[in-house]
Amino acid sequence: MARIIGAVYNGLIWASVITLLCVNSVVICMRINMGTLFLISFVGTAALLWIISFLKKWKIGALFSILNLAVCGLAITAAFRLIYNKDLMTRPAFILQLALHRQAPPQELVNGVILAVLAGGYLVVLAADLVEKRKGTSKKDR
Repeated sequence: MARIIGAVYNGLIWASVITLLCVNSVVICMRINMGTLFLISFVGTAALLWIISFLKKWKIGALFSILNLAVCGLAITAAFRLIYNKDLMTRPAFILQLALHRQAPPQELVNGVILAVLAGGYLVVLAADLVEKRKGTSKKDR
């Protein structure tokens, strides 16, 4: 169960990065709805991570998730600052506006919800990781 939760959480992170990078392309924004792009990349990356975790016997747990979040966060921040020269904090509300085809909620609210989802998701991954470790140690004791 921890592999599935880790794959879903990390798929969410990668889908966010993909969508944030694609929103700066006028051609992609004109042809693809950003909400659809997010959902497709979320399902694709989560499924890919889940398959890889079973084939390679990798553990997509708390350590992988926090490293993935840090690396993706630094990469997207560097891309927006150095390449696009735009403010990253306004992009999530803009993406939501493009996805819904109407005015988005205030950017502070959107950023707060994203932060809560990232923190809450990590806590769920950490809890699943701890439960899996506890089950592993109790099986060894028998």
